[in-house]
Amino acid sequence: MTGSEAVSTIDCRSCGLTPGPATVGAMDAMDGPAHGTGEGGLGPAEAGDPMDLMASARDALAGETVAGRAVRPGRSRGVGTGEFVPDAGEPAREPWEEAAALARALPGSVVNSVTAAQMYGMRLPEWLRAHRTIHLNRGPGHSRVRRAGVISRQCAYDGQDVVRVAGISITSPLRTVLDLADLLEHEELVCVLDGLFEQRGRAGDGRAGEGSAPIRPRPVSRAELFEFRRTHRRIRGIRAFDAAMRRARAGAASPVHTRLRLACEDYGIKGLHAGATIRNAYGEIVFRSDLAEMSAGVSIQVRHPRAGEARQRQRDQRRRRRTEHMGWAEVVVGPEELERTHRIGTADVPHAVILIRRAITQQRLRP
Repeated sequence: MTGSEAVSTIDCRSCGLTPGPATVGAMDAMDGPAHGTGEGGLGPAEAGDPMDLMASARDALAGETVAGRAVRPGRSRGVGTGEFVPDAGEPAREPWEEAAALARALPGSVVNSVTAAQMYGMRLPEWLRAHRTIHLNRGPGHSRVRRAGVISRQCAYDGQDVVRVAGISITSPLRTVLDLADLLEHEELVCVLDGLFEQRGRAGDGRAGEGSAPIRPRPVSRAELFEFRRTHRRIRGIRAFDAAMRRARAGAASPVHTRLRLACEDYGIKGLHAGATIRNAYGEIVFRSDLAEMSAGVSIQVRHPRAGEARQRQRDQRRRRRTEHMGWAEVVVGPEELERTHRIGTADVPHAVILIRRAITQQRLRP
């Protein structure tokens, strides 16, 4: 990203973006009287600006915090210099609500980075889901916003990098991911990209922000990813974006599915099919697998968050019987098996990988 201030926008309809339910009403409700802007940001109407909630004594806030805790070690780059703290008795608003109100009060602003990802309901890691610092890019002719709880930059976005939704400008989904490339680890970035491919999810499965996301972008295609990389090859963070893009796959219903696939690939289990549909000789669907090793006939299922409930247990049992009737083996794993590791040689191998490798070996040894 360059230091110039040229920002251009396009209407969200050309990108297939639509506000989520109640988005327009929620954002319109945040609209106050129009405020003039001056060189310093809010202009002469500043005294009556509702966004002064983030000014005054809160400017003394320092140290990078996310929902009351320190940012993860090594994560401070570009994460913020303070956190908005509401007055006593004042109901806390979502970070995107604060960002939308501020963007409306400051014409020429573009919501970007972590705040844009929250508005899209991207699959952010836990340490960023509750991140309350507002990220805002300022347009040409306007100085940065200098307030506690606001990260303000002056980046040059081309016409395809910014869309307008419900009256505010926000970076496009792919540009938002690129802006996150310097903040996220490789695995976390792959989880975010998998979420752009795949729109389905389970309740409680870790899909970041899914229930409250005000904007639901359409799924992206791999061709769009390659085209985006080609047109942004000189932008900061593109190398990390490119590395994550090469490992991103459609079909992952949650970050746990992505992490499991990446762990298998890291320890030599290649070519797993995400979201595979298994049919019989008549073309009828027998079962669906979260991950499948097609050549060995091994179905890998991620344990459902409601696996302890009687109805879900019955579904799992019926699926296992159908799987075994097809001559396949089923392995059920969850986050616990991913976190638990075994020391093998010089590597700490996740227990889930060991279970999957064992099932593949046994299936291949069958007569």
